[in-house]
Amino acid sequence: MSGLVGVFHASGSKVDPALIASLMARQPSRGSSELDVMREEGAALAVSRHDWERTPEHSGDVLLVDDGEVVVAADACLYYRTELSQRIAAAGGRVDANTPAHHILAAYRTWGTACVEPLEGDFSFVLYDRRNRTVLCARDFAGRRPLFYAELGETFVVASTVSAVLAHPACPGDFNLSAIGAAAAGLIWSYGADTAYQAIHVVPMATAVTWGTAGLSTRRFWSPPPVGADRSSDFEAAALHLRELLGRSVTERMAPSGATAVWMSGGRDSTAVYGAGKHALSADSEGRSLRPISISYPEGDLGREDDFIQAVAARWDDEVRWVDIADIPLFDRDAERARSRNEPLTTPYENWNATLARETRAAGSRIALDGNGGDQLFRVSDIFLSDLLRRGRLRELRRELEAKRARGRRYLFEMTVQPLLPMPCLRLLNRLQFKGGGWDKHYLEFPIPEWIRPDFLEGTDLIDRQRSVLPQRGRRNREQTELHWLVTSPMPGYVLGVRQQRFLEAGIDARAPLMDRRIVEFALGRPRRERNRLAHDKFLLRHAMSSLIPDDVLAPRDRRTGITVSYSRRSMRESYPRLFAELLATPLRLAELGIVQPGQLKDSLSSYLVEGGEFRRIALFHALQAELWLRARA
Repeated sequence: MSGLVGVFHASGSKVDPALIASLMARQPSRGSSELDVMREEGAALAVSRHDWERTPEHSGDVLLVDDGEVVVAADACLYYRTELSQRIAAAGGRVDANTPAHHILAAYRTWGTACVEPLEGDFSFVLYDRRNRTVLCARDFAGRRPLFYAELGETFVVASTVSAVLAHPACPGDFNLSAIGAAAAGLIWSYGADTAYQAIHVVPMATAVTWGTAGLSTRRFWSPPPVGADRSSDFEAAALHLRELLGRSVTERMAPSGATAVWMSGGRDSTAVYGAGKHALSADSEGRSLRPISISYPEGDLGREDDFIQAVAARWDDEVRWVDIADIPLFDRDAERARSRNEPLTTPYENWNATLARETRAAGSRIALDGNGGDQLFRVSDIFLSDLLRRGRLRELRRELEAKRARGRRYLFEMTVQPLLPMPCLRLLNRLQFKGGGWDKHYLEFPIPEWIRPDFLEGTDLIDRQRSVLPQRGRRNREQTELHWLVTSPMPGYVLGVRQQRFLEAGIDARAPLMDRRIVEFALGRPRRERNRLAHDKFLLRHAMSSLIPDDVLAPRDRRTGITVSYSRRSMRESYPRLFAELLATPLRLAELGIVQPGQLKDSLSSYLVEGGEFRRIALFHALQAELWLRARA
């Protein structure tokens, strides 16, 4: 990914070149070997890029594209460029070169600020129009390329990283305690819409931000289509169409020659990416190949899918490049990694992703494909049970409940009855302590950990912050509401940004063919029964892969596989006593900010080591990482 920095003054005063150099220096992982800067009255725009990214399948060999009136800095990989060029030509425009920035410039000259709508790819960009002294910033709908900004009086600063924006001398460093508190509490779904600094904001996914003499405005340029509204084809035709869409998506994202890695588990998502890609290449490989890289788990581990992975590779006479999970530490140089992160929230699998990235380079590839998006698009949580009850489809509901009875009565009540009850009824259930209480909470809501100070909760919007970003209660179709939320929530984009940092360090680019906008819109349009039926899911995706993936891999399984909980649980139990002892030996920064009670944090750790508890286990991880992040900025 490229590094972008823009500084714009409404007063028209010149931008100090030393300032641009200072801001660019705060994002060295985004390429320091190649740099291009545009600086004139009231505006400066800079791009840095690694040499390996200056190829056609990445951001290209031209850093800044400037036609005299408009200048574009892009961190982008655009797909379906031939079709985009044809659309621009049909509208009377012209693309002067094949880089993503040239396409963005041509689209802007053709459609103005609506230029973002036809773009398909992983992108963020900053465009400056000299004619009206307007800045246009945008980010793709999946949010794989981060972009941040701050309004500092008459100055507008935008950059690829929080640290670069923060380095501007006019940018205050005041913490956003609500965001840091959410990170320390492990409230992951409420993170990503803002940053850990009050003055710095995220350019939201699928959003264009415009700044100029009229001030700042934002416009969402893409929204999910109506869920389940596509009745234009039957199930068989839909499966065939999905196979074609995915095959094209994979080939668009592959390297133009040589090997492209696929990070393949034994589930249905990454294997679908691999199978569809192999099928598409069998017609015309053009000297390209897909090579699976997989993590091996020991016999008996819930994460083990080795046999499924091997069967998929054997179907295509391929060899798997294996990584042993025992060689991937969950905790490694955590304080150092916290210093390099822009934000306090991270994922437990940073090293997992970094290892796969290094293996990709060792295999001779700069591009890796993953299965991200399959869960969001081709399955639905059991919240659809409440829709069946509301609609009076009792016979179907009974069959579904019988198939899911192993999940427990309370869980089924939460998915079926609770969403339909008005809040007074839920409060009454709490007072009666019906099945332990807790009924007035959202079904996706995480509890507040014991270590968060009560007065901090009262003085911030931590609880409302979480509830405000979850699927809204009261919507008539809860399945549709949840699916829309899954593809528009800022959290997945935030996680992808964290992962991309590690990928850049290894010198690779990770892409998600299932998050192709054509696939997203098609998948969301299909009916629910193609996603989830009788405790089994992903019917449409599995059927689309028929004959491309072995039947025993596609078939329903007696138990879930590919669950990494054993690996993380074991690592956390082994490492937590040492890690927290080191932290608690000195005053906690989280405590100094009034967020955490150190005694309660210590007691919660002791309780976890004795009693276990999945929420507490993960929340402790996030509290640890938030504290390390703050200490790195003391």
